[in-house]
Amino acid sequence: MNNVERITLPKVVSMLNACKVQFAIIDSDGKQHGSLEVVAKKKRSPLKYPFGALANHFTPYIRNLQADQAAEVPCGQYEMESMRSAIAGWASKHWGNGTCSTMLDKPSNTVLVFRTAQTLI
Repeated sequence: MNNVERITLPKVVSMLNACKVQFAIIDSDGKQHGSLEVVAKKKRSPLKYPFGALANHFTPYIRNLQADQAAEVPCGQYEMESMRSAIAGWASKHWGNGTCSTMLDKPSNTVLVFRTAQTLI
């Protein structure tokens, strides 16, 4: 901790205590000041596939789907459930919630995508 922090931090802590507020300050040495509990950030699990790989694969198959049209998306080297999930998320974002239905076709290793005009929900 540098000199400015050594001088300023105790003053700030005493002012916050006088105001009777809950707070948490972690100084540059990693020491916590205050009574508020600090929760560590959760770490994301590593991605199965590089960012954008699934979208780059399926987008050409479904990008131009109109209402009441269907498409087959081959999964290739990707897991079917990962592909289905990515398609459903993309469709919800671009077409709206409930306007897409997906189905796994395990024998042909494809995801069937059906776009509807109205929400399915």
